Amino acid sequence: MLTELPEKQVLRGFELINIHTFNHTQLLQSQVPDVIILAILADYAPEKAESILRLILRQLKAVCQNQSELSKYIKQLVVLSRLRKIENLTIKITQDMPITYDVKTDYLYNMGIKEGIEKDKIEVVCNARLAGLSIELIAVIVKLSPERVRQILDNNKVK
Repeated sequence: MLTELPEKQVLRGFELINIHTFNHTQLLQSQVPDVIILAILADYAPEKAESILRLILRQLKAVCQNQSELSKYIKQLVVLSRLRKIENLTIKITQDMPITYDVKTDYLYNMGIKEGIEKDKIEVVCNARLAGLSIELIAVIVKLSPERVRQILDNNKVK
């Protein structure tokens, strides 16, 4: 097991660069979303902030592969805009921007839906059993196996 880095792998320093010295136009010409959002921190007059934001958003829409990716970069843009103290402007522009987002493809949304359906099924199973229905009938109603119905009843201490 390596316990020490060879001399050529040891970093002794690095060069700092000031993003405010970058030309925003060059950053906006990129096809890489990570580079495009850096234009918010580049060199431009404060009164041009709104037009720069709109250009950034237009370029992001052009290069992002899907709405989920676009949403991710817009969130990052909002965070970076705090450094320029234009977060409220950024939020306003992005909210006014016509973005369609298919919530049905969102992982967290779908997880919430699945959890909600599972909770509903558990409640139906327990209530149906308390009403005197057989395990087999409950299984048919909620489209679960009789074994799963028994497991739910056991976990919820329903006889």
